[in-house]
Amino acid sequence: MSGDRRKEIVRHLSEDDLDRLLMESTDQKLTERLIFIKRV
Repeated sequence: MSGDRRKEIVRHLSEDDLDRLLMESTDQKLTERLIFIKRV
């Protein structure tokens, strides 16, 4: 087992999809997660 923990990032949502979900979100926890994902 190697010590390399890096993983390939796979993008499932487009930037526009993330923006739309952020605008529609009413759940604070979900909003925080979406903001975190958008920053990465």
